[in-house]
Amino acid sequence: MIENQSWNLKWGTPLSELLSYAESYSLETDNLPWLNFGAVSILDGIELKLVTPFDTMKSNNNESALNHVGQNLNLEDVDRLVDELTKRLGEPDTSNDTYGKFREWIQDELYIRIMPRMAHGGDWSSIIIGKELN
Repeated sequence: MIENQSWNLKWGTPLSELLSYAESYSLETDNLPWLNFGAVSILDGIELKLVTPFDTMKSNNNESALNHVGQNLNLEDVDRLVDELTKRLGEPDTSNDTYGKFREWIQDELYIRIMPRMAHGGDWSSIIIGKELN
């Protein structure tokens, strides 16, 4: 649920059907639309600027339907976001600090992952929210 816009991003929706919800988009990205949903509010007030297909999953798992959204995070925002998600969702199902802060919450096939900067080789982390494909 995108709370500040009062609409849902439904997993499995063809990306081409979500263009009207995007703040901006490009139709020429790896044969898939790239959609920027802009500043949105989820999970009772957590604000993010979500895009899909997110850069660590550019192929969109070889699907043309919505299966994840994500955002790059400044390193100084990671602890605050992890604290907020832990408060709302409980302790993460997976936690590792070997290469930076990795946290994962899983419910059925849905997940929220905080990916460390070392996963990208840069000075930023990311959040990815999605649905595992069967």
